Amino acid sequence: SAFGVCPGTEVRGVTWGDLTLLFSDDSPVVSGRRHFFSYLLGPPFGATVQPAGMTTAERIGVGNTVGELRFTYPDVELFDDEIAGPSFLLANGINGAMTGTADDELVTFVSAGPRCGE
Repeated sequence: SAFGVCPGTEVRGVTWGDLTLLFSDDSPVVSGRRHFFSYLLGPPFGATVQPAGMTTAERIGVGNTVGELRFTYPDVELFDDEIAGPSFLLANGINGAMTGTADDELVTFVSAGPRCGE
C-alpha cells in the first residue's frame, strides 16, 4: 500500500493535514472485519501541526517539550532509535519522536497502534 506493508489483506488511509488514520481488515485487536487500527500525527508540514489541538487525554502532543512529557508520564521510556532517532514509548502503547531527549527538546510525532513497514 501507499503506507508500506500493513497488517491484513487491505488497508485504507485517511489523511487530514498532518494526521493519518489507518484502517485494515486485520490487526492485533480483531481479524476479518474492516476497522480503525492506527493513527499517526506529525511531523508538521508547516509551522504548526494540523489539525491543531490533538493531544493525549493528559494533553501531551506534537509541540510539547520532553520535560512536559516526562512530568506527565513519569514512566515514559526515552531512547535513541537507530532509524527514527530520539523516540519515546508510553505504557499504553502511544509512542513518538522528539528533536532530542533533553527536557527542552520537542515532541515532533505521536502515534498509536501497529505501524506499517516498508
